[in-house]
Amino acid sequence: MILPNPGNWRGSVVVVLMIGLIFGSIMAARAQDQLTDVKPLVGKWQGFSAKNNPADVTIKEDGSYELVVHGNAARGGGIRRNTTFSGTIQFADGKALFKHSDGSTGTVTLNADDKGKRIMKWVRDDGAGTAEYEPAK
Repeated sequence: MILPNPGNWRGSVVVVLMIGLIFGSIMAARAQDQLTDVKPLVGKWQGFSAKNNPADVTIKEDGSYELVVHGNAARGGGIRRNTTFSGTIQFADGKALFKHSDGSTGTVTLNADDKGKRIMKWVRDDGAGTAEYEPAK
């Protein structure tokens, strides 16, 4: 039986940390569903827009959606209350891609947290922010 050298505990810590990072990366990749179809996204979702305003999005089976942002221009972000956007979600190479009626584009991902709660994220291509939604109650 080979026992680790007690004087080389730093090397053991590095190995354990590297194994943890690799395992964590694999688990994170598995937690994110590869999207090839709109079905997992269909329905009503609630959360916060890329400008951190409360928002609701309804996604239809044809990939079209309606996003209502409950903004407050006085608070910042320039969105008036109940501003509605529409758009489409299309799929390519295992990715869901959105295009808003205002011309902005980005990717949609679907993840599950450690308790199994589904979280849908929209990341804008222009770097203007990330929106996050969960199924409406």
